[in-house]
Amino acid sequence: MPVLKIASEFSEAQYQSLIESLFIDDFRNDFMFDIYYYSGTAERQLGFDIEIDSFIPIFLQVKRSHGYLNGSTNDKMTIRNNNFHYNDLPAGYYFDLHLDHRTNDYLQHNLLFNLNFTDRKYARYIAPIFIERRFLMHLKYAQIPIQWNGIFNANMMMYGNIVQHAWRDYTNLFHSILIQPHAILTYAQGIRHKYFFNRNKQISFHSDPIKIDDQNGNLKEFVENLNKDINNLESENKMKLEVIFDFMIEALKSTLKENQYETSECALYNRIIEENTTRNNNQKIDTFGDLTFSKQNFYNLTLYIQKRFEIDTYLAGEKYKFDYL
Repeated sequence: MPVLKIASEFSEAQYQSLIESLFIDDFRNDFMFDIYYYSGTAERQLGFDIEIDSFIPIFLQVKRSHGYLNGSTNDKMTIRNNNFHYNDLPAGYYFDLHLDHRTNDYLQHNLLFNLNFTDRKYARYIAPIFIERRFLMHLKYAQIPIQWNGIFNANMMMYGNIVQHAWRDYTNLFHSILIQPHAILTYAQGIRHKYFFNRNKQISFHSDPIKIDDQNGNLKEFVENLNKDINNLESENKMKLEVIFDFMIEALKSTLKENQYETSECALYNRIIEENTTRNNNQKIDTFGDLTFSKQNFYNLTLYIQKRFEIDTYLAGEKYKFDYL
């Protein structure tokens, strides 16, 4: 069979909007908890007015997938079949890892790897296990509606005190995969790294190649683990905002390889913050170690990470209560 490549029919931005809607609508079984979007391009999205004791930090890099039909003679598909015994039905899906044009290095991947500083390791790639635009539209707009039947209420589908069906817990979340970066990568001329996967969540890394068995790429389980950690008062994954900030600084410093790129990156940080915030008290830095914690600087740091590396920062925690007109 020839190489039968199939390209994604939708943009990364279109897929990201689906993922964001899922986090809004399907994140929690408990309506007392919520997810906060810390990165963004608009000043109105500033999150530093939030006053909550502790959060679960989540870092996501959204990818769109391409694929090869089952039986394709693509070399990666052949390796998966012959060496790893993966049966990629109906296709094997993949995405390329981003090679940074400023440094000719895999900075995005390495930063995502270094942001895994909790026991649960909540820094992930997220990618669709489909390529058709019509299916994306189906997921966005054609979900089966919840039927409210008299004795049920809008917070929980209940009969008496027995929970029958949790609010917004009706989506299986089968359509996407989460991949935790498995190692630090370095650039080698002529090699472009990829993650390959299928609908059974069987993952391999290329071009080494490596079979990756110790991951569960299930989005539903990821959300369930978030709920467990948030509801567990003793969870070590719940952190003060200042602790998350310090870990993010350390992840950046590790990624930039002991100041090899830090000077130019700090200049870029200053420019991004100046161009994208209206505050006149933004702290200018020569090293990332200069950044001191404040809610303003926390927002600025996530803004830089989002714009520079396209890694979005989310915080899962208690729903913020506020007065409004």
